[in-house]
Amino acid sequence: KTLWESRGVNEEVFVVQLWRRATLLNDEYQQAVARLVHLYAAEMLASPPSAFAGLEQRAAAAEVFETVHAEVKTRERMLTKLREYEEELARQGRSPADEGVLPLAVNLLDPVR
Repeated sequence: KTLWESRGVNEEVFVVQLWRRATLLNDEYQQAVARLVHLYAAEMLASPPSAFAGLEQRAAAAEVFETVHAEVKTRERMLTKLREYEEELARQGRSPADEGVLPLAVNLLDPVR
């Protein structure tokens, strides 16, 4: 039994809720990120050459701006990350309860990537 289970905190409930919310938001999030990247690329290419050190570098930079979408982090991976986080705290002589970070799921910052 992990520490959070022994304290009566069912992290899996929080992880499932987080995963579900991430799957609902993923498409819109990915589209928003792609729009921002493309806007930045267009702005950079429209800037005077002196702002970006020459035409060759600007052309090369245009090829750099590509968005790659990752899948939503799986529930299993989220639970694994929580166990790793708890183990790291234990190595430091700390516990999630002492740190006031229960549920541990609050530490999962990148379910949508």
